[in-house]
Amino acid sequence: HLSLSLLGRFVPTKSVPGSLFAGKRRVIARLTNARKSATINELLVQRENLRHLSTQYLDRRQEASIAHYRQAAEIRREEDEFYAVYAEHFRRVRPSRSLAEECRRTYLRTQNWERDKLSNYEKNKNRNLFKFKAYRKAADLIKTHPTPIKSGKQAKEMNGIGDKIAKKIDEILTTGSLKKLCEVKQDDEANSINELTKISGVGPALAKKLVSTFEDLELRIPRAEMLQLEELVLSEAKKIDPDLIATACGSFRRGASSSGDIDFLLTHQTFTEETRAREAKSKDKKKGNHLDQLITRLKNCGFITDVISHGQLKFMGICKLDSSQHHRRIDFQLIPFEQYYCGLIHFTGSDLFNIYLRGEAHKQGFILNEYSLRPLGSTGVPGEPLPVTSEEDVFDYLGIEYKGPTERSH
Repeated sequence: HLSLSLLGRFVPTKSVPGSLFAGKRRVIARLTNARKSATINELLVQRENLRHLSTQYLDRRQEASIAHYRQAAEIRREEDEFYAVYAEHFRRVRPSRSLAEECRRTYLRTQNWERDKLSNYEKNKNRNLFKFKAYRKAADLIKTHPTPIKSGKQAKEMNGIGDKIAKKIDEILTTGSLKKLCEVKQDDEANSINELTKISGVGPALAKKLVSTFEDLELRIPRAEMLQLEELVLSEAKKIDPDLIATACGSFRRGASSSGDIDFLLTHQTFTEETRAREAKSKDKKKGNHLDQLITRLKNCGFITDVISHGQLKFMGICKLDSSQHHRRIDFQLIPFEQYYCGLIHFTGSDLFNIYLRGEAHKQGFILNEYSLRPLGSTGVPGEPLPVTSEEDVFDYLGIEYKGPTERSH
């Protein structure tokens, strides 16, 4: 219909050689893109006008009463159109697969989290691996069953589904829900444990411990307690090596009255970038670096209670001064000596001060980050790192007045 309408319009034409039409010259319609778009828009407007004219007039009350049904019909129409387009695309891309089966699989994948909530509750909260595996197996059996399960009795015919799970299936089929699953969803502790176990390196035991100490970790650490934490860590560091440098950074170093956690930056004059690269390639990990040795001592004295992650150069964990104190978050980072003072500026902060300092460095033709200070060449390529033996060196290179840690909060 659209093609006939277009050809019936007054559109530009052109002559073509007669050889194309058995020796006879013909005049055919030539549709430019602009003319085609204008014609189609005109036809659409006409169709819309005819639809409105053919619609029975309704007053506002009548219009309001059927608005909901019209909206639902419009949504169904749009969904049908989308499904038709998607079905055509699916048949073209995957001719050997069934669209209905693909939709069923997709729906089941989106529903797996419901199954996982119940099974993970048994694994993470109750530490019952038998029930965890039983729920998982039953869910997989039902999901892959060729016909819909209509009763718990039918489900029991499958190897792996017993009386208790069959009763839960009957409950779901009868009431449309499961009482135990509703209770699990309302268990804040279980939900928190499940969320924490999604973090790499956090298992059910550590997650449960973190949840139990969550209220402690949310509390700010008074400066008096921060000083005690710092003193304990520094004393243990000196027992390993008197030349081991450990500095508490963050808001504590800037003189804040309280802090959210405590962060330590570690280095040693013998620990350089070359040393770090050699240790990374070494297969002998028994002795460990300065970070490993310090963490071992702090664990042995009962200061570090839990480990969140422990890598070659970084440690994240939870500490506690004694039984009368709260649990606190603590981090350590070991960096090469030549990078230490640039790192000290970065980890002391504040964020706004770091942005200001890096901006000043860029104005002076330098690149400053937590690793080094490097001059920019005429081509914009950074050169070799400049030697930095103190925080003051960085300020001197940039030609700006030195600001102590307590002056860097703004």
